[in-house]
Amino acid sequence: MSDLIKTDASDVMPFKALPSEELRTKKVLEIGIWLDRMLSLSGDQSVKRLEVLLPMIKDHAWSYSTKEIKEAFTAYVTGKLAIEPRDNYLSVILFNKVMNLYRDSMKIHKPKQKMSEELKLTDEEMKMNAYLNCIHSFDNYKSKGIMDRSDWAVYDELDSRRLLNFTKEEKKTAHAITVEKNPEGFDGLWIEKSKIALLERFYLGLIAKGRHIKELL
Repeated sequence: MSDLIKTDASDVMPFKALPSEELRTKKVLEIGIWLDRMLSLSGDQSVKRLEVLLPMIKDHAWSYSTKEIKEAFTAYVTGKLAIEPRDNYLSVILFNKVMNLYRDSMKIHKPKQKMSEELKLTDEEMKMNAYLNCIHSFDNYKSKGIMDRSDWAVYDELDSRRLLNFTKEEKKTAHAITVEKNPEGFDGLWIEKSKIALLERFYLGLIAKGRHIKELL
């Protein structure tokens, strides 16, 4: 069975990507011969149905490749799709059912990338995101006078760039005030909250001087 689905470079290309009309015609005829063998087609009715199907594949099934069609019908005849295989039978309706079921099964069994891999950013993208977060945070405070819950990350970014010059005593005081105001510890986030408080003080200093955080980044 594996010999029936050997492929070359053009077999893995969708019909719409094939470079010429001649090659598309050749591949469709190849599929016709392959399906004829695979399904043991015989009789005038099978020939007529195949004559209807092949132009349809050429003109409308452009997203499919030769390899994909062969794999789909190999799965069909070996009972791997949720449709009972029938010997000596092929129609446009059956073709569409087989291809749709095959693609659905491929989606289900396709290995899922880990979320961290899917969302992995380049160093440049991470730097740009950090820059934009700082700009957004400052502009948001300047225009609305409020700090966001996630602004502690902006504090860490600015601190890593050595743009914040708070002393250890100032940090301790901010932490102490935060805990005093929130005896339950801000749901365990008092350190983050104190960073936000220090960041707000930093923003107020910039605004008082008529400066924008862009000048520092």
